[in-house]
Amino acid sequence: MYLDKCGACTVFSTFLGAIENKMKVNISCTMAFAENSISGNSYRPSDIIKSHKGYTVEVLNTDAEGRLILADAISWT
Repeated sequence: MYLDKCGACTVFSTFLGAIENKMKVNISCTMAFAENSISGNSYRPSDIIKSHKGYTVEVLNTDAEGRLILADAISWT
């Protein structure tokens, strides 16, 4: 699971490179992060959550938190 961050790291380093090279373009960077932890607030199968866009999603696979947060980031931009 420690390699799950590779996509976000690539996007962020590209964004920083554009800033450091003072590129004359309009650019924005939206990154989504999810923490895998076990607690009473964790998602459980059958939980219904509401996305940023207003859609409701039933959690069938608790390993899908990255996809859910990515969908929120895409709908936010």
